[in-house]
Amino acid sequence: MQDHKQDLAVMLRRLRLDCGYSQKAVATGLGVERSTYSNYELGKVSPDLDTLRRLAQIYAVPLEAFLYPEEYRTIEAARQRPPKKINSSPGRIGELSSQEKELIALLRAGIITV
Repeated sequence: MQDHKQDLAVMLRRLRLDCGYSQKAVATGLGVERSTYSNYELGKVSPDLDTLRRLAQIYAVPLEAFLYPEEYRTIEAARQRPPKKINSSPGRIGELSSQEKELIALLRAGIITV
């Protein structure tokens, strides 16, 4: 469990730096003190699930990246890695596959018609 905590801490720092955010900016986005966010990056404290969800939104990575940080070493890997399971009946546009999103974009642009 300790390895996961350290992998997550390293990942949080790497993502923040890759995005060009300060600890204060991320902490403000989360609604926590900067020291709290700093403790996440130091591996002293692990964020709860709700905080991980908000971090996934801030960094534009799948929540899964935080659950398996050893598999998502860089922000590019986290953003490009396909989900393990595609929802067969998505309720939101964010749950669509990249091919489905591309098809919708082409339909909206009038490039293809049904």
